Amino acid sequence: AAPLLAQPLPAAAGARAGAHMPPLVRAYQGRMGLERFMPQGLTDPDRQVTNALIAANVVVFLITMSNPTIVHDYAQINSLMVGRGEYYRLLTAAFLHGGPLHLLANCLSLHWVAPAVEEQCGRSTFVLIYALSAVSAGMAHLLMGPYFGVLVGASGGVAGLLAATIAFKWRNRTFVPFTQSDVSWIGQIVALNVVLSLLSHSISHWGHLGGALGGAAAMYLFGPRFRWGRGYVENQPLIPLFRDMPGRH
Repeated sequence: AAPLLAQPLPAAAGARAGAHMPPLVRAYQGRMGLERFMPQGLTDPDRQVTNALIAANVVVFLITMSNPTIVHDYAQINSLMVGRGEYYRLLTAAFLHGGPLHLLANCLSLHWVAPAVEEQCGRSTFVLIYALSAVSAGMAHLLMGPYFGVLVGASGGVAGLLAATIAFKWRNRTFVPFTQSDVSWIGQIVALNVVLSLLSHSISHWGHLGGALGGAAAMYLFGPRFRWGRGYVENQPLIPLFRDMPGRH
């Protein structure tokens, strides 16, 4: 992992607490900007789950090339899911893709977006946020999409991870404030998605929206929440499920 980078705490917050800034917030301030979403080395120990997700998507795609019936059995086909009660499709559809370009786009998106969320939340919470984002994307498509529609792809989960990081930054903005590069990066992502939406009629907008809402909600409930306590900044998630989150003891 990269070394912890210290940055000064906002003056008002430091005066209010009357204490020095502990390593927990130094780490987040130095490493948790959206600029951290730029490509990292595949051997970075803080992105092992990210690597596993990318590998799983590639392996599943290679399997479906030799056995296309897997798509029919595990894609989110709303009519089959409701008629047969096969709600596991809400999650399994996130590992299926419609073609090489679809797979490439989502794997690159995971490569850019996921490592920062995995690092800031820990592996267990990261997996939970990604899974809830993917399921939320599927639920939105089920409720608002066509009854005979088919949904595949990891983009709902990716939308959730992006929204989760924005939620993380907003909640902890006193300690990890937004930067100009953050705003620029968000604007570029939004612009890119608008262009892709105009060029393709097969994108599930409801799925992306559902994934984003699910990711933001999951981060709010389970993600890092910084608070002053006993002269130090403490990480106090609303629902502290896992001990492997940075700053949790």
